[in-house]
Amino acid sequence: MEAVVLGDGGENHQAVLDALLSAGSDRTLADRDGITPLRHAELRGYDEMAARLRMED
Repeated sequence: MEAVVLGDGGENHQAVLDALLSAGSDRTLADRDGITPLRHAELRGYDEMAARLRMED
């Protein structure tokens, strides 16, 4: 969640997201408004991050 919400969608934040996902982070964990990291990435236009969040391990 934080890699998307606090990031800028750039390469460094994509690398952080990759590391978090590789470590087993829950990609479906929503914020208090029910918005998932994937939806946050889509709303911000972070296409690469959204693609990574859609991928299954």
